[in-house]
Amino acid sequence: RYCETRFVISTEKPKLIPEPLLPISAPVYSYSTPTPKPVFSPTPVDNPNLLEFGSEGTDIGAFQNADAIGVDKQGRIYVGDESLRVQQFDDKGNFINLWQIPTQTENYKRARRINKIAVADDERIFIAVGGVILVYKQDSDEAIQTIHNAPDYIVDFALRSDGGVLVLTTDDRRFRQTSEGNNG
Repeated sequence: RYCETRFVISTEKPKLIPEPLLPISAPVYSYSTPTPKPVFSPTPVDNPNLLEFGSEGTDIGAFQNADAIGVDKQGRIYVGDESLRVQQFDDKGNFINLWQIPTQTENYKRARRINKIAVADDERIFIAVGGVILVYKQDSDEAIQTIHNAPDYIVDFALRSDGGVLVLTTDDRRFRQTSEGNNG
């Protein structure tokens, strides 16, 4: 089945539609109707999306099962997909740059997807892939740094305001801080 992939930014909150209540019939019993559960409605016809761009595929501006997103302080959008690409777009959805993430390095044997993208205030791009974090500069084609915690796999991370990184590893799901320039 063909399914078009699009990237969408919206400020509208999902509309809640209560489920229909069960009818109460004649004999008076002590019966209460179930509490309605919120149900998210499909995208409204008038499409309140602020920005929508992209298509299915591997061309520039297209996505192959996009599964990671980041936004920098200038509003530029970074989208990672299963072809191990990170594409950068301006705040209008116009393509700016592309980083091809290696499928293997000395720190991982076979990456299958990009797990997370974050952009620091100094514009370094942090990309979690294969249990490590690869760090890129805006103008670099290759990673300038690799953050790893061998033999443990980095599950998630957060950027600190002081330039450090907080990582969550598979080692009992413990958090660990790294400082600027620390490879783990």
